[in-house]
Amino acid sequence: MQESCEKTPAGNASQVVEVLLENDLVSGFKSGDKLMVVGCSRCFLPTKGSIFFNTMAIANNVILQNANFSVQRSDITMCRKLVEKEKDYVFELLANSIAPSLHVDIHIKNAILCLLLGGVEITLNNNSHIRGDIHILLIGDPSVAKSQLLRSVLRVAPFAVCTTGRGSTGVGLTAAVTTNRSTGGRHLEAGAMVLADRGMVCIDEFDKMSDIDRVTIHEAMEQGQVSISKAGIHAKLNARCSVLAAANPLGGYYNQRKTPRDNIGMHDSLLSRFDLMMIMLDVPDREKDISLSNHGFYSRDQSTRSRVRLNSNDYVVVDCKTLFSKSIRLKLVAFEIMSTSNNLVE
Repeated sequence: MQESCEKTPAGNASQVVEVLLENDLVSGFKSGDKLMVVGCSRCFLPTKGSIFFNTMAIANNVILQNANFSVQRSDITMCRKLVEKEKDYVFELLANSIAPSLHVDIHIKNAILCLLLGGVEITLNNNSHIRGDIHILLIGDPSVAKSQLLRSVLRVAPFAVCTTGRGSTGVGLTAAVTTNRSTGGRHLEAGAMVLADRGMVCIDEFDKMSDIDRVTIHEAMEQGQVSISKAGIHAKLNARCSVLAAANPLGGYYNQRKTPRDNIGMHDSLLSRFDLMMIMLDVPDREKDISLSNHGFYSRDQSTRSRVRLNSNDYVVVDCKTLFSKSIRLKLVAFEIMSTSNNLVE
């Protein structure tokens, strides 16, 4: 087991402890689950040539922490009141609730909202599987709030894992085969995408990864699983997660004289796996700069925050994130598809 990244003190690495499961506790959990283990710690004699004792926790009880959220009657009443009050504005209201302090184009927030809601997985009659996870690539100039958007999504998403392209490798994102120090055997260690199964992964500085490391996530993004065939281990791990990546273009700034493909500088095999590629430009514009500065001043001023509306409409609290059921996802995604198709026709 690995310590949760959210609870790790700043400047410290996540601690790892070996847990022994016996009898009915075996095979009840998978990689990426959040667990609370109650047990006893035991020490074992060190191996030959070592002076350190090996410690292991003997589990007596294991509680699954990431169970499905239960919807109460009061939650349903609150959602109905919200829909009745903002009947024609529900989707945009939820989009404005994502990082309301950031002055970002509303289309980008709409795309991130679709990523948070997720699509609909479909299994055809011939057992062909169509993924429901949405992948988004944010690419643009520096200081356009790409990293802040990723941090805001981490606070809103029920289950998300954050990593950076500069400090991540291919096996760190998927899975690695390691050697047990006490027994000498080989075992698998889940990477970020496997740990975020049924959740989402936020990758900052995506352009800093090498091409070899980026190739390893192709299967995870398209098929939702990771295949491992190393050191006599043949396994398939689930990695059904959405990917929100932020990157800078080649040269640091986006060159509008070049095509998006030349600015991004990534292989087509990887770009084809992203459903949306949002380009964020820092174009000199007097009115836009004034609006951006006013928005920043209003969001920081405690005395005017209660009187100034950060957007054209108010935003809802983050606590509503746990109320998105499958039926609500279907309706919101269908509404966004219908709105987009109408705009294309016009």
